[in-house]
Amino acid sequence: MLLIEDDPDDVLLARAYLGDAKRVTFAVTAVSKAEDAPAALCAGEFDICLLDFMLGATTGLDVFQQVGASNIKAPVILLTGSDDEALAEEALSLGLDDYLEKDRIDPSTLERVIRYTIERKRQQDEILSLNQTLEERVLLRTHELVASNEELESLCYSISHDLRTPLRAVVSTSAFLLEDSAASLPVDVKELLARQSNAAGKMARLIDDMLLFVRLAKKVPTRIDMDMSSAARQVAEKFSVGTNLAVEVQDGMRASADPSLVNLLLSSLVDNACKFSEKQTRMIRVSMVDSVFSVEDDGIGFDNQYLGKLFQPFQKLHRDEDYSGNGIGLAVARRVAELHGGRVFAHGRPGEGAVFSFTLAP
Repeated sequence: MLLIEDDPDDVLLARAYLGDAKRVTFAVTAVSKAEDAPAALCAGEFDICLLDFMLGATTGLDVFQQVGASNIKAPVILLTGSDDEALAEEALSLGLDDYLEKDRIDPSTLERVIRYTIERKRQQDEILSLNQTLEERVLLRTHELVASNEELESLCYSISHDLRTPLRAVVSTSAFLLEDSAASLPVDVKELLARQSNAAGKMARLIDDMLLFVRLAKKVPTRIDMDMSSAARQVAEKFSVGTNLAVEVQDGMRASADPSLVNLLLSSLVDNACKFSEKQTRMIRVSMVDSVFSVEDDGIGFDNQYLGKLFQPFQKLHRDEDYSGNGIGLAVARRVAELHGGRVFAHGRPGEGAVFSFTLAP
């Protein structure tokens, strides 16, 4: 222990108190001159330091500030002859670890405070080390994720480029044969060519949707105060042209959001509602309650036990023959909501429709 004290009687008293310690044996190094204190504080060989407030013409706080808290490895307890709360607060604010009034010290109190201060400092150092390690691991993991995402994006663009050329060839060849040789082709061959062209078109749309989903990972929303009611009506109009779709949109809905991303989100949810209401009356309602936006339909619904699959890319609850789609739309909706600090969730019952809801953090 380092004891910085200019009063010889107080040094003797402290040694006597520490000599009576029950649980710890103290090896005390005493420094009596203020000019020798900085070097002692920086020595790094002590477990604890007792620093007297009055050191001749200067103070223990002046010495502490001169050295700097970051250069002192051991915890420091200030000793003073007065009961001054303002002084205690100042000492703690400067980075000292505790404060003791000399007149109230006895052997048991001094030992206990020293032991607790050392233990508290040890725990603080451990927490600091753990936090630093955690920050380093987070940075490393972040770099790994960034690299992985860049590789994924590069792979997606490569796949897109390599697949589009043969797909265009398939579509154009099928179209040429159907147009130029339709009269000479058997019916079953024409059907096969039409199916081939449709399949190629479906794959092209899947590629486009996959690239959209990947691009969203790097998108940073540009928020403005937007009219969600107007945005929902524009999306509904796009899907209702030439259909019997009826859409009810609540008035006065607003949010701080990125208009282009919100258009994607609403389009995904309204498209999903339309798709699974094809054989129903096709009524869709868009509303907001307590900052939660909802798109409700009266379609086929779903079993809630499959909720975990709904918002995963390429996950579908129905066969392609029954309902079109590639399983990307709801995954896009989830990603857009998360980019805004929100989330998506849903509830449904088979044959009784479904409600898809989302939040956008302010």
